[in-house]
Amino acid sequence: MHNMNLLWINHTTWLPKHISLSSKEVKDRVCSGYRLPRPTMKVRMPMSAQEAYEPSPQEGVYTTGRCPLDLYTQMLQCWHVDPELRPTFAGMNTYLMNYYSKFNRTPNSKC
Repeated sequence: MHNMNLLWINHTTWLPKHISLSSKEVKDRVCSGYRLPRPTMKVRMPMSAQEAYEPSPQEGVYTTGRCPLDLYTQMLQCWHVDPELRPTFAGMNTYLMNYYSKFNRTPNSKC
């Protein structure tokens, strides 16, 4: 699922090393078992770290951290060698909607 490459790139602070490889080279590496490593992500800083610095609403406060293991595991499933064992697009959409919804709730939210 090529969309996982886009998800991987979107959540990281750098482009994958294979970006300069030909399609054949990428296919050969992937078919031999190579997978993109667990990425470093751009994430919001905890509130305690934000207290010392007030950003503009457009700027936000970010730091880098490791990609959550459950999200990376899902990425690996999308790159499974056997296409029949990869999640469907609908399944990935549901997974990602549920995954990101836990970050968009306030502690006392009833929604």
